[in-house]
This record gives sequence, structure tokens and C-alpha cells, in this order.
Amino acid sequence: MSETTICGVNTLRDATKEIFSTMIFMNVDPMAQVEENLSEESCIIGTIAFMGKYDGFLTIRCSQACAKAITMNLLALDDESEMEPSDIPDAIGEVANMVMGSVKSKLYDVVGELSVATPSVFSGRMMTPELRAGDVKLSTTVGIDEMYCFEVHFIYLDREKD
Repeated sequence: MSETTICGVNTLRDATKEIFSTMIFMNVDPMAQVEENLSEESCIIGTIAFMGKYDGFLTIRCSQACAKAITMNLLALDDESEMEPSDIPDAIGEVANMVMGSVKSKLYDVVGELSVATPSVFSGRMMTPELRAGDVKLSTTVGIDEMYCFEVHFIYLDREKD
């Protein structure tokens, strides 16, 4: 089975745009040329595993500045001083969960039911998901509010290739 049969990049973009427009109230543009360079910055990463006909995980990655903006919008905060230290990782974990939920619903007719784990959040420099033998990786980067880069990676084991 080809990787586009399971999930295409447009599915990732549509899921991301859906969540940002309905829950976070930020503009997502898959074609935006944003100057933010995630390879040079400390990033925050949210990852969530799924199991079912296909096992894998979805990872989101953005800069610390983008994570703050997402958190403020998601929590409807007017001022950064209203944020608690735990708000940013909680918000990024929730965004990973919501994007995965949207992808899961879009893939249901193709892959059936997927069980989803609790998201994990961490931060660091130059961190990207690594592939194992047999893994398929789909990735997209979108611009958010013409200021930030936001990456979505969908990685799964294609058992039919084994």
C-alpha cells in the first residue's frame, strides 16, 4: 500500500488548519514563506503515539515563541504574565492531541479505529523524529500568522512492506 493511500501531506495540512482555525484562532498557510528557522532555534515538540492497523506517532514542532503565541490563543490570555510555567507544555500537548484527533477522523475510512496515547512534550535543539526500518514519514511545514513555522510529522510502520 502506498503512503499516500494512508495519509497524504494534504491530510496533515487540512487537519492542522482545521484545529488552528477552530480552536486556536490563528491563520495557517501551507504556502507561507516564513523567516523563522527551526533548525537554529530551541523548539518545543509534542508527540502522540497511535496504535491500530498501523502503529506510529504524530509529532508537532515549533519555536518557543510560536508555542507561547499558541498557548495565549488557546487559553484566551490577554497578557503573557497570565501564563503559568506549565501552560506551554500543556497547550502543545493538547494541540498534538487535537491534530492527531483530526487526522484520525480523516483516516477512519482507510485505516479503521486507531487508539491514541497521551501526548508527550519536550524541548531542545535540532530534534527531529528518526525512522526505523519499515517506517513511512510524511511531513509538512506550514506558516502560522505569517510569523512562525509549524511542522507536522506523521510516522507509521508500513507492515505491508515487510
